[in-house]
Amino acid sequence: MLQKTLVVSGAMVGESTNSTSHAAAANEAASAALAGKVAENSSAAEAHADSRSGGDASMTYGSSACKCLGLDHTQGYAIANIAGQNVTYPSDVGAYCGAWDEGAHPDCRRASPPDFCFQQWCYVDPCSCNTNTLPKTQAYFPHALYQNVPVHFSYETCGSSDTYTADYYEDACVNQNTETACLALGKCSWSLSQGCVGSSLSGQTCDLKHTTNTKVWGLETCKCINIANKPGRINTTLENMTYPLSVGSKCQAWDEHDHPDCIGSGEKPDWCSQKWCYVDPCQCSSATPVVATLLADSSYHGYTVYYSYAACGGTDSFTSTENSAACVNQQTEEACSASPNACLWSFMGNNVGYACRGLEVATYCAQTTADEKSGASQLESASALLALCASALVLMRTSAV
Repeated sequence: MLQKTLVVSGAMVGESTNSTSHAAAANEAASAALAGKVAENSSAAEAHADSRSGGDASMTYGSSACKCLGLDHTQGYAIANIAGQNVTYPSDVGAYCGAWDEGAHPDCRRASPPDFCFQQWCYVDPCSCNTNTLPKTQAYFPHALYQNVPVHFSYETCGSSDTYTADYYEDACVNQNTETACLALGKCSWSLSQGCVGSSLSGQTCDLKHTTNTKVWGLETCKCINIANKPGRINTTLENMTYPLSVGSKCQAWDEHDHPDCIGSGEKPDWCSQKWCYVDPCQCSSATPVVATLLADSSYHGYTVYYSYAACGGTDSFTSTENSAACVNQQTEEACSASPNACLWSFMGNNVGYACRGLEVATYCAQTTADEKSGASQLESASALLALCASALVLMRTSAV
């Protein structure tokens, strides 16, 4: 049977040295997908994958004060709206710091592209950024939301200069010099101290974020992480199977209209109508998320991506029946150890005891760095740390007796 897939969203960056091949691959993928084909095994997908080889070490997800948004290392395409024109970008555009516009933006395809084409940027949550320069509202995906807040972009968090906004983004809030012009855009607010800024930065939207409908955006202690309302499709490793680019961005029955087992005539499995979303394993304390295994190379801030039904109040009847390789389904240390790159047998507290969990969950994200995937040495260190803690616990109990 088929296993749950993982999809991304994001908006504006890529490794500057590879972004041209990213854009070419994404354009080919878009053409194939729009023709009703899956591009996973096509030359476009291969080029996209090749362009990523060896890139992990150089990837950054913004400063700690203003992290990038979205899932990276995905295959597919995003359809951006630039001056009324549909422009194809890689599916993980904006998920990490990169020169996403190079070779993709119409102005960056000219013989002498402007400077902004080579500047790195990424999409950010304006409510979670503490930078000298305020993040700007983005226009590529006008309706894009992250946890119910309009998505913004930032060059500063990637250590770059914003040479784009002043000359190439006329409708940017910061370019409106009067309150009347500012408010006329509908996405901006007038600030006495800052002038025209995105409405989220006025405080009202960010304040409302804390009372967001948890049935839509996930529990406060286990929120959904993808970007919602981004046009495009994401590929999976399964033949002829794609999902919306925003899959997993909010609590929704994502499988209902796209999973092969959930479409067509006949009786459908119960999990087809259950809501779930992708979550950050390092910020999910109220549920036990499950590793999303179909796109093993995809990540969020360098961590493995997980999914959760519990975060959405749904019932997970999928994992036990359709995802036999899931870490949570391995009942012995031997079975758990058979997947050393995804699972770890560890002590999960007195109520649970020893159990098999995803690496991030098992080590409370100790085995990965903030900005890149964990290496073997880090995993070994984490395992050693867990073993040491277990030994200490046994010693304490013995001493108590």
